[in-house]
Amino acid sequence: ALERRAGGLAGHVAVAAPGASVEVVEVSSRVGGGAAPGRELPSFGLSIGFSYGPDELVGRLRASDPPVIGRIVDGRVILDVRTILPDEDDAFVASVARALATGEDD
Repeated sequence: ALERRAGGLAGHVAVAAPGASVEVVEVSSRVGGGAAPGRELPSFGLSIGFSYGPDELVGRLRASDPPVIGRIVDGRVILDVRTILPDEDDAFVASVARALATGEDD
């Protein structure tokens, strides 16, 4: 189900943010504290690239409204689909598109 959602989100982001490189990738989600500290779960995410580096892209995503929190892995920005509730999909896509559009005029 996560892989299917990631594919759908990747398609929507690609349409909403022309010029972005969007790829579905396998990732691991790390569970927080409580009964399973440090436990990892398999997941799927989006690897997103644009005309500027990953540090700037992560900053733009965090400054977007609503903020999108990603991580940099091997020089790529990764957004884990497990962290996005299904009813947040539209807001997620719009927020990523705004963050990428901000860089077009720079």
